[in-house]
Amino acid sequence: MRSFCVIAKPVKNGTELKIENFINDVDWFYKIIRTDILDMPTRNINNSRYVIICDDLGALKPNRFSLISKNMREVLYGTVIICKQNTDDLIGLTMNEAKALITYLKNNNYMYG
Repeated sequence: MRSFCVIAKPVKNGTELKIENFINDVDWFYKIIRTDILDMPTRNINNSRYVIICDDLGALKPNRFSLISKNMREVLYGTVIICKQNTDDLIGLTMNEAKALITYLKNNNYMYG
């Protein structure tokens, strides 16, 4: 069964949110996020628990954007990958979960600023 993730990426006029195939591979994470150190915090978003794979040192890098929410104090820097976790393993989302997550993020003012 295919699984997916949501990738949030800063672009010139805001945020690009897209669905991609989820690959549970640390080298793939580094390639997508373009960092030397990953962080994987978990967060409740729209009553579901997600893992947000992000750049652990993003705030220290110049010319980076931050993913912020008007409704939360969360600040994440650079490109992020959003998936789920089952015990110790990272798992992807269903297509419906990924679409619902994107809709929620757009409707709740998650954006790069």
